Amino acid sequence: MIRPLLIEARRRVLRTYRRWRQPRVIRHAGVLLAIDGHVPPEILEYLYAGDYERSELKPLRKHLRPDDVVMELGAGIGFISLQCARRVGADRVFSFEANPGLEPHIRRNYQLNQLYPQLEICLLGQEHGETEFYIHDQFWASTTVPGINGMRAIRVPVRPLNEEIRRIDPTFLVLDIEGGERELFRFIEFHHIEKIALELHTALIGDEEAAAIKRRLRDAGFSWEEGSAGGGMEHLCAWRASPQRVARRGPG
Repeated sequence: MIRPLLIEARRRVLRTYRRWRQPRVIRHAGVLLAIDGHVPPEILEYLYAGDYERSELKPLRKHLRPDDVVMELGAGIGFISLQCARRVGADRVFSFEANPGLEPHIRRNYQLNQLYPQLEICLLGQEHGETEFYIHDQFWASTTVPGINGMRAIRVPVRPLNEEIRRIDPTFLVLDIEGGERELFRFIEFHHIEKIALELHTALIGDEEAAAIKRRLRDAGFSWEEGSAGGGMEHLCAWRASPQRVARRGPG
């Protein structure tokens, strides 16, 4: 009982201190992040309190191993890819972000930490081409799902997801793509992927599609644990055995 109270008290103090100081760079979970201007107030409050991406960090801390190769879809501001790079090395982390407006912020954060995961600004889909991507002022809410108020459409390049999976040969897949998982799980080939950290946006894709994603995981041999993220989201951490793991070390 005392420990949770102490943790909450620490968050309040930290949040109050950072609101007063208004730093341009903040250290969160061992990673430096630039927060000058582009970070929305809601995210800023999580960063000030030390709570940003706390649920997303749990499966990484529990399951990410030094010999993993990580493929991340939805880089955001680069925080998760930096966390992975600290554990496995930047040359074993491959991150994809569809929103071109986030690229300078991601690269700035990479530079601050002197860690440089391999970043591609594109969307991964079924085949080569272009598609519409919907940009929200709250960068984390940008999505491939149309019809949400307050968004503007841009055209973004698309690369074939399964080609990139074969090229990178990841063991750990991290996905936070704001509803894009609905389409992706209809054609993904898991190849040698052993672990998946997935943010499932049920409010965007609906209960039936969320259930279909879980069936797809089960049929591919995955087990998982679930955690609620609130706001119509849940976190899945899935895993399966892969007897072919020893022979692989990512792309040459």
